[in-house]
Amino acid sequence: MKIKVFSLIFLICLFSCKNTKNEKMEVLQGYISWQQKDWSSAILHFFNAQEISKTCGDMKNIEYIYYAQASTYLMQNELEPAYDKLKMIEETEDTHLASSVFYQLGIISFKMGEYNDATQYFKKSLEKESDNIDAKINYELSKREIEEEKIRKARSTYLIEENSDQSYNTLIDIFKKREIEEWTEKNQSGEESQIFDY
Repeated sequence: MKIKVFSLIFLICLFSCKNTKNEKMEVLQGYISWQQKDWSSAILHFFNAQEISKTCGDMKNIEYIYYAQASTYLMQNELEPAYDKLKMIEETEDTHLASSVFYQLGIISFKMGEYNDATQYFKKSLEKESDNIDAKINYELSKREIEEEKIRKARSTYLIEENSDQSYNTLIDIFKKREIEEWTEKNQSGEESQIFDY
């Protein structure tokens, strides 16, 4: 599955920040580190930008910063912190950001094997931006996983039942064999005792 990060989100935040020059620099440095796949440096810069934003009291771009943090966590396969950050901005009014948030939540759910949730998130992503091809592809993949999971469960149930039937039949065969052996022994001992009766 492809993890999608929108460079546009970082650039929107970078050029729309009115707080301070430092916040802009932190977001830019975080973006550069992200592009270089230096995840620890990227997350550090995004957290610095978050702190500057909170300190200055201008929370206008905090959603974009949270998204950047979540994307960085996701690239490191740290699903829980990524999920927590995305849930903080799930109700954003920015349609593009909302579509991206739902897409990332879908990726996390898929990776965790929660295919029903993944399907719902990809569907929400498509409701926000119907031309999101990655969301369409992953929506279909999630639906297919749900169907395959049903098939796997049905097969395992069938195998369990088949094994149960085989076990039952094996036990029946063992009991029959014992009964035949006991009957044969009784008949043989009966014949032997009849020989000595004369």
